[in-house]
Parts: sequence; structure tokens; C-alpha cells
Amino acid sequence: MPNTSSNNSSTNTVFHDYFSDKVRLLSLCNALVDTNYTDPRIMEIHTLQGNFFSNRKNEIACRAGKNLFILVENHTFINPNIAFRFIGYLAQILKNLAVNKESNTTKNEFSLPSPHCCIFYYGDKNDHITKKIKLSDSFINSTGDSIELVITAYNINPEAKQPLFVNCRHLHDYGRLIDKIKEGIAGGLDSQTAISKAIGFCLANGVMKNYLEKNHEEVFNMLALQWDSDAALQARFDEGFEEGIEFVATNMIRKGLSFDEISELTNLAPERLKELAQSN
Repeated sequence: MPNTSSNNSSTNTVFHDYFSDKVRLLSLCNALVDTNYTDPRIMEIHTLQGNFFSNRKNEIACRAGKNLFILVENHTFINPNIAFRFIGYLAQILKNLAVNKESNTTKNEFSLPSPHCCIFYYGDKNDHITKKIKLSDSFINSTGDSIELVITAYNINPEAKQPLFVNCRHLHDYGRLIDKIKEGIAGGLDSQTAISKAIGFCLANGVMKNYLEKNHEEVFNMLALQWDSDAALQARFDEGFEEGIEFVATNMIRKGLSFDEISELTNLAPERLKELAQSN
């Protein structure tokens, strides 16, 4: 059997907890690939032990019919090397599925579900609705026969015209909760006050109401742990705080990203990036 999430060193995120409900999860999977499954009992959970990012459990892996999904949430900007994390995670799940199939069949060949690797992030309302991130973009030479993995990143800012929202109200409402937290932090509130006000807003306006009524305290605690300095920085980044933008860019320079990559992610001019590199 594949390993499922039970690592005591992990801290569940609200995304993981909210979409662990199979009714909500099936709604999201249907929206992603335009299927119309109605019975949540078809859902198989294949989330691995360990963590996709640090010690936060912010991913769910699942199967619905012929499709396999790896769904990851990220509050901050998208790491251009995210495909490397996905390919290792996907390979382990496929290995688990292959072992299970080999133990239940005498045939030499078997079929595996089609993988869909998705990341949900909080971009500006005018940012791209979706982005494609390819593993091969990191290869020195990607013109020959090579392994490929394409990650689809979905902007779930509630003000973005994200088509997924039409068929998955749960995703829209989750994005609205996070957006209200970011709005509060960008307006100068400390993270705990922003979280409390965001939960209050959602309860008053019927956003994730049933879930929040049942899990109010747990949700607050998960968000308080989850909302680290990177998430707060991103909220300010989205509001155009130059200091925050340059802080992020400096860290990218230290991690070895090219000026072209950093400029694309931060909108800072290459000349300014060179100045930051020289001063650090």
C-alpha cells in the first residue's frame, strides 16, 4: 500500500485539512480535468509521508478514476525549480502504484493513471490565470529526447477570473479566506489579528462557513503556524513594497538564480539586480 500522510513532524495546513474532505476534493478534481464524478467513494488518497515544503503538510495526492493528482498550495511566489520537487514526489507515487499492480496481475504490462501536477498560488488579480512550468526548461539541452513534466500553476486570487471557481466553489472560498488574511497583513495588522478578522469575515459572509464553525480554533492555530515571515512578506510584495521586493530578489541572487529569472518574477530591472548583487 502507498504511504499516506501520518508524519507527526508535519503541521497540517488548512488547505490540506479542508480538501482532505473527499466531497470537496472530488469537486476540485472534477474542475481541473472537466470530469463529472459524483460519488466521493471513488477517491483514493495517495499523499506520501514527509513534506513537500519544510514541515508543512500543504499537499494532497489522490486518484479519481483514470486521473492522478498532486495538488500543492503555496502562499508565496512560485519557485522556478518547483518541477524538481514534483517529479520526485510523482515518481514515488507511481512506484507504489506499480508495485500494487504487479502484485495483483501476472501481465508484464499495466496502465497507470494520468498524472496532473498542480500548484495553487495567490497572485495579483491581473496576473496570469494559469502558468506552465516545465522540467525541461532547467535542462542544459532540452532539444533531444528527454523526460518532461509540466506543472500547471493556478492563480486563486478571488478577484482573478479563474475558470476553476465556476465549478469548484470550495477553491474560490478558500482563496477568499487567504486573501482576507493577506489584505489585513498588507494593511499593517499583525498576522494573528489578520487571521482572526479573516475568519470572522468568512463566518459572517457564508465563506467556508460549515467548516469554520466546526473547526474554528484548529483553523486559527493552523493558520497562525503556517503564516510565517515568507507569507507576510509576499502580502507586502503584492502591495508593491519596494523593500520587500528587493529583499526577495537578494535572496534569489544568493540562491544562484539568473538575473533574467529574477527580473521575470519580481519585475525589477536587470540593472537594479546587478546593484543588489554587488552590494551583497
